[in-house]
Amino acid sequence: MVSGVTSQHVPAPPPDAPGLVVRCAAKINFFLDCGVRRPDGYHPLQSVMQRIDVYDTLQVTLAPGGVCACHDSFDKCACDPQDNIICRAARALMARYAPAAGVVMTLAKRVPVGAGLGGGSANAAAALRAVCQVWQLPASEAELHAMARELGADVPFFLGTPAALCEGIGETLQPLAAHTYPIVVWNPGMPLLTKDVYRQFDRQARPHCAVASFLTAYAAGEPAALAPLIWNNLALAAEELMPELRALQVQLQAAGALRAWISGSGPTVIGLCQSKAAADRVAATLRAQVPAHHFIHAGVTLCED
Repeated sequence: MVSGVTSQHVPAPPPDAPGLVVRCAAKINFFLDCGVRRPDGYHPLQSVMQRIDVYDTLQVTLAPGGVCACHDSFDKCACDPQDNIICRAARALMARYAPAAGVVMTLAKRVPVGAGLGGGSANAAAALRAVCQVWQLPASEAELHAMARELGADVPFFLGTPAALCEGIGETLQPLAAHTYPIVVWNPGMPLLTKDVYRQFDRQARPHCAVASFLTAYAAGEPAALAPLIWNNLALAAEELMPELRALQVQLQAAGALRAWISGSGPTVIGLCQSKAAADRVAATLRAQVPAHHFIHAGVTLCED
């Protein structure tokens, strides 16, 4: 914790309190090829990620100096509310710039937790930008990206364009011209820890796939051409830990998706559809078949923030 910073329980500001309110869009992995674990513990990867129309909402409000607090208004996050990735983002800025004011952040958490959708990373990136604006800090893009890398491998992506090719451990970004693809997002409500999936991934050799053909199909913007080139070798480990994920993918395609696959480390399953109307039909079919607590969303990939 930053010297002089208190994380005592600070009351959440009222919904109409002055401040800044931002949306934190989740992401999906259209393509993910993980390499062999490096000596430093990280995995080299090639990943095509794109933000989607599933959002958390973050309200950032000025507070007395030295205060840095976070509230989850829906009480959905199991992490320490005063030491989560959002507070770590604000404290990184506080340590560097020593602002006169403090900050209280209130999160309306709608993106499923532990889902492979990057919700925490999206929250952290949004906190970096929003706290900078509220405190009127002179942070450059390079400084924000450096802080983002310290917070997590996916956080830099959420500071950039809606779609990107991510390499290295996720910090090297090549922006892509984004296309709107109709999708169905299905989370069965069973969190799967990323660290457990990577541990399982490392237990045996895995197949690999180069990204070039996928990028060509992605640039064309046609779902039917893209579907057969979607790839995720990390999903093999997720399926070994949670075998029911295979049945979810089969069920999603049987409902009408062109292709179903696991996003990131799972357990969220994504269905690519030919049109938004088709995605709506697929989602309606699934809702009639699965328990009510499952998260099912018919939406699109985003082309702008």
